[in-house]
Amino acid sequence: MSHCSATGTALYIFSSYSTVLMHTSAFLECSIAALCTLLLLSPTSELRLHSCGVTSIQDWYSVFYNPTLQGGTTLHCTVVYPLYTSVMIYFSLQIPAMIIFRPIFSNKRFTQRGVDSASPIYGALYFLPLLVLLQTVAGGIIYYSFPYLALILSVVSLTVHLSHFRIRIYLRSSHKVSAMPEASVYFCSASFSMVTGSSL
Repeated sequence: MSHCSATGTALYIFSSYSTVLMHTSAFLECSIAALCTLLLLSPTSELRLHSCGVTSIQDWYSVFYNPTLQGGTTLHCTVVYPLYTSVMIYFSLQIPAMIIFRPIFSNKRFTQRGVDSASPIYGALYFLPLLVLLQTVAGGIIYYSFPYLALILSVVSLTVHLSHFRIRIYLRSSHKVSAMPEASVYFCSASFSMVTGSSL
């Protein structure tokens, strides 16, 4: 989702072909990083995972509950493996995948338009470290509130997208083009109010 947002923000002034091309690149990057992450984790080279069960949010912050042995040695435990490890490996693999694929898709198309082909790469490099920090600090909170966060953020991102980019529809009867940013913003604001009980 973050890749698509960064790509769309960087490309909203270009043709739909360029946008589709860059979204294809983001899809390949995420898919390859996810597949490699799955193959690297135990059991290695297999499309399945061995994981520990999660019973409470305290399991995500085991650093505060590590037992201390009689000799004074602290035993460091990983309770939610691989829910932390897999995400960190995934983000680490996204960077080389992005550096490999995104210039291939963007260089020729953007050079023809006189635009810096590295701008979509810079957009992704800004949010990847933030996502790593967010996962490190609030991984447990995200895990338990993910369905609600996904719903709210989807509505908010749709509202922002439709409010910044003009949507044109062709009227079948008159064959005229009608711009409707105000209507789209009103519709998405109403949807957000229905989901969250508050207004934008």
